[in-house]
Amino acid sequence: MGMLKKHFFYKRKELFSLMTTCGVICCATTASAGSFQNFAALVYSNPAELFLTVPKKNQLILGDTYVSPNITFYGTVSRLPYVTTAAGTGQTSNIASYNLPYGRMARKLSDQWMVGLDVTEPFTTNVMYNSATSIARYAVTKLKLTSVDVAPNVAYQFAGKLSDVAVGVGLDAMYLSADLEQISFIPLLGNGAPGHAKATNKANGWAYGWHAGAMYHALKGTFLSLNYFSGITPTVTGTSTYTGSVSTHGAATVPLPATSTFSLKQFLNPDLMMFFQAHYSQWNRLTTVLLKNTAGPSSTNLLSFYYHNSWRWDFGTRYQLFPRIKVGALVAFDNTPTNNLYRNLSLPDGNRTVLGLGAEYQLTPEVAIGGTYSHTYFDKKILLNTANSTGVHTQGSAALSGNSYGLQLTVNC
Repeated sequence: MGMLKKHFFYKRKELFSLMTTCGVICCATTASAGSFQNFAALVYSNPAELFLTVPKKNQLILGDTYVSPNITFYGTVSRLPYVTTAAGTGQTSNIASYNLPYGRMARKLSDQWMVGLDVTEPFTTNVMYNSATSIARYAVTKLKLTSVDVAPNVAYQFAGKLSDVAVGVGLDAMYLSADLEQISFIPLLGNGAPGHAKATNKANGWAYGWHAGAMYHALKGTFLSLNYFSGITPTVTGTSTYTGSVSTHGAATVPLPATSTFSLKQFLNPDLMMFFQAHYSQWNRLTTVLLKNTAGPSSTNLLSFYYHNSWRWDFGTRYQLFPRIKVGALVAFDNTPTNNLYRNLSLPDGNRTVLGLGAEYQLTPEVAIGGTYSHTYFDKKILLNTANSTGVHTQGSAALSGNSYGLQLTVNC
């Protein structure tokens, strides 16, 4: 009869969707994360949970999250050794935001088989400073990363004595696009007086991975889940330009982390559910990224990260306030993978807390629309004291925060 038919809330007139709860209402996003890793909505969904999140035969989800990060830097950006003649000192802020669209199509083939297709953005950031006036322009004017993960999934629920267990697997075909810009110093006449040049590197490419998960209906109203997404290592290629020169053979390899998630969902009564999630990301794969065949004075450019593995914890709840209205709340604690030695203005980051609120309205028995708001704050300014491979030194601190706004349409039929 299927896992949901053993659920003690199954006799309600309408089944509620846990994905609505954990997707729309639990909308945690990063604001300006140095990890550039996104956990919003359907990202890192467990394929085994399709048996809970698809209450009828078919499901369609379309959504988008608008993220507005706030970065304010206080300090000095200079070219060594020309500190006195080429320094920019003061305050500057980022000027960019970004969207995180996502979607799902899922179909129940039988009581034991389910298939689906998710499209999400696991890795995204857009940090931009004014290229003409910002003191940050010597370190970076833009770092824009966009990923698209196309993930077909299949899930199976056992029968008989193992009917409390479901498993799922899927493939990940990820497209990664990167756009990095900065203003470079050019010492003139040998006296340290600076001229300027613009360096731009744009590249994109595909890479492939896999994911798998399991779900266990442990007790009446209690569901335990575990899933794993493999690390992915895209090699991106594109064009590098530097004032006066162009290279069409730019390339870089970007190791991205494997991520594991443990989840506990507990129904306290037919209208109230609480959940806990723990995410573990193996960021120690990302040590350095070598930009090859770059235009300009050097044919290579080394970006240093030396990230460490990180944890994220989500705590949330969902409540059926009225027959057609659900509300929910979320608090998340996210550890940064960055460190004080290599943190820079293109990816400033620190430990952060996310507070989220959401609501969903059931327009018809088949169609629901939901909205979310979340705020990300950092408990203190982060320190920056680094020099990159081109000799640009950044020294100071940055205050970080951010807001996100989400909208999702869900159709179950």
